[in-house]
Amino acid sequence: MQTRASAGLRFMSSNATRPVKFGDQVSILIEGRLSSGEIFDEKDTEPQKFIVGDADVIPGLEEGLLGMIKGQTKVIVIPPELAFGPAGDESDHVRISKADLNLLYDRSIISLIMTLMCFERLVVPHEISPGDEETYPEPGDTLAVHYEGWLTDGTLFDSSRKRGKPFEFIVGNGLVIKGWDEGMLNMSKGEKARLYIPAAKGYGAHGAPPTIPPNSDLIFEVELIQIKKNR
Repeated sequence: MQTRASAGLRFMSSNATRPVKFGDQVSILIEGRLSSGEIFDEKDTEPQKFIVGDADVIPGLEEGLLGMIKGQTKVIVIPPELAFGPAGDESDHVRISKADLNLLYDRSIISLIMTLMCFERLVVPHEISPGDEETYPEPGDTLAVHYEGWLTDGTLFDSSRKRGKPFEFIVGNGLVIKGWDEGMLNMSKGEKARLYIPAAKGYGAHGAPPTIPPNSDLIFEVELIQIKKNR
C-alpha cells in the first residue's frame, strides 16, 4: 500500500511480514519527542487502542503503523503537515491517542517510538444505503436481516432473498460467525451494507463444506430489516 513518504514521512523499521492494514484495531505503546529532543508524550505504561483509518490520531502515526507486525518497534519522523495540519494554523489542536492528551500546534518535526503489542482486523459495515441512523442493536437483541454471501472469487454461496424469508438471530451471543456479530452491531435499522469478513472471523481453517472452503474470506451484503429489543 502506498504511503505518504513522498510528503516527508520517513520510516526506520525492521522487516514486517504480517502487516497492519487500514481497519485494524491496534494496541501500541508510544513515546513522542520534538526535534529538540524534548519529550512531549511519556512512554505509555498501558497500550493505547484505536482503529487505523478512523482519523482518531494524527495522519503520520496512522501511516507509520501500516506494515508493522506484532511485537515490532518502529521509529517514525513526522513533519508538521502530517502531525498538526497546515503551517500557520495555530488554533489547531490534535489528539495523539490518549483521550486526555491535547497538543498545541508546533512547527517542529516530531519523532514517535512505537511498539505494536497486538492488532486484529475489525469488521466494519461499508454502507450501501443508510438506515434511520438512530436505532442500533445491542447484544441480546433479535435481528431480522436479508443477506447474500459470496466467496472472494464471486461465487454466491447463500442468499436469504432466494429463500424468500429474512433470517432471524440473536446478535452478540456467538450464534452466528464473529464477523456478523461485530458488523451488525454497527448498523442502524433499515441500513444496507457490505461486510468484508476475514476467514478468522468467518468459518476459519475448517470452512463450511461443501460451499465454503477452508480459510475463505467472505463478502456479505446485508439489510437490517428489524430489531427486536430483548430487554
